[in-house]
Amino acid sequence: MRYELKRLERVMSAARLNYHPNHNIRYLALNDAVRAKGISNLLVLGCGWGVVEYLLWNVHSCSLDLNPERIEGARDLNARHDARFEVGSLYEAGSVFPSRQFDAVVISEVIEHLEDDRGAIAAAAKMLKPSGWFFLTVPNRRRFTNRLASWRGRPPALLTSGHLREYDLSMARDALASGGFKVQGLRGVYWNYPARLDRLVSPYHWSRRFLAWLFPASAVYLLFIARKATDAVTA
Repeated sequence: MRYELKRLERVMSAARLNYHPNHNIRYLALNDAVRAKGISNLLVLGCGWGVVEYLLWNVHSCSLDLNPERIEGARDLNARHDARFEVGSLYEAGSVFPSRQFDAVVISEVIEHLEDDRGAIAAAAKMLKPSGWFFLTVPNRRRFTNRLASWRGRPPALLTSGHLREYDLSMARDALASGGFKVQGLRGVYWNYPARLDRLVSPYHWSRRFLAWLFPASAVYLLFIARKATDAVTA
């Protein structure tokens, strides 16, 4: 992890990407999850700046994003890698990559911004090979700091005003099931402490990873590993 984290920090600094360090932890979690399944070709829907592909440098990848500036940045970041980046809607992935079926599809921190989140999951299902893997991350509305707020009678906060919704375990499982997926694995990613303590604990402190692993339902992000229900086997 230390080597990959240094790579991330270096590229984020060089590209002047204004990311919170918890994004780095999420990218590393996705990197670990994808590599653990031995994926050889990957589709990333809503790829942003192409950081997932940068970490998975030896996995052939195709990626889509609506933002042309980010696609250009992703191409620059992955210029030496076996990666293809195209501007387009994830709902139209089949038109951009016709007749392509992938070992895995990744959608990370995207569907909470979309009106039709279930349509995005259905689009991912159409691009998978039989027994292919789907990796989905979403912000957890039941994260620890929101649970504390609820106990104090306060409304839950969004991670960013750009989110149309955030998910708990039940909501995310229902959304996956609507696309014909069965969850094969779940991982909690990152842990937020109450504000005053959070400023004192390094974003990369081991306790954040440990608590997110121990109590995934209260982590900042939920990482789901899924297969189509007809193909699902014990992970």
